[in-house]
Amino acid sequence: MLPEFIKDFFIDSYTLMAIIGVLSLILYVVLYLEKRLDFSKQRVNKILILGAISGIVTVLFALLFDLLVHYLKSGEIRFGVTFLGGVIPGLVCFILLNYFFNKDERESLKEILNVLVRGIILGHMFGRIGCFLAGCCYGTPTESFLGVIYPDVPYSPRWEIFAKYGEGVKVHPVQIYEALFLLGLFLLLHFIPKLRKNSFVLYLFSYGIFRFLIEFIRGDDRGRLFAYLSPSQILSLVLIVMGVIVLGYRYRKKGA
Repeated sequence: MLPEFIKDFFIDSYTLMAIIGVLSLILYVVLYLEKRLDFSKQRVNKILILGAISGIVTVLFALLFDLLVHYLKSGEIRFGVTFLGGVIPGLVCFILLNYFFNKDERESLKEILNVLVRGIILGHMFGRIGCFLAGCCYGTPTESFLGVIYPDVPYSPRWEIFAKYGEGVKVHPVQIYEALFLLGLFLLLHFIPKLRKNSFVLYLFSYGIFRFLIEFIRGDDRGRLFAYLSPSQILSLVLIVMGVIVLGYRYRKKGA
């Protein structure tokens, strides 16, 4: 047994992976802008400041959206996080802040967004690994060889699995499915030039479609907004619509 004062220095696996995710996002964006695109430190610092503000907006909306969904469903006040509920307002905020308060980068905004979403993909991948280790965001029961059985740990997100499905039930490791998808998407967008220059719009479409589909095997109950669609499926459609809007804007600008 570890002494109590030593235990105080330990953090749970989810928090650790979330920290690694945020740091990897920041590090990737900074290094790519400075080393690959030759941005000055002054330019990068201004982008980081606006990115930090957008990050705060992302966290607030991720919390508020989850709170709203649970309140509409059961009337209870419950604090959680909905990734898409935060990242969509966060991206919109980042675009608007750079457009209005960083006018020198208007011509570079497309490339900055391409770099940013690749960083988001990388950070999100680590976050999903954290979800898997914590046992939250779990999948539906399955007899597939891919299924995993979580050990019973009281007072942890894993307990919800046993409360819902019983002990010893294999569930889809949807967190790992998503982490692998995000890793593959990151590698494609980072290493293939033709895809890299369109990272932003490809992210909107590819993750929107993937997330919409994988929601069908998510087991944790997050309520329903319309018909049989989960909140994240609605937001996935919003992400796809954003992709259509971006493509329409680029087509119109090219034809002008």
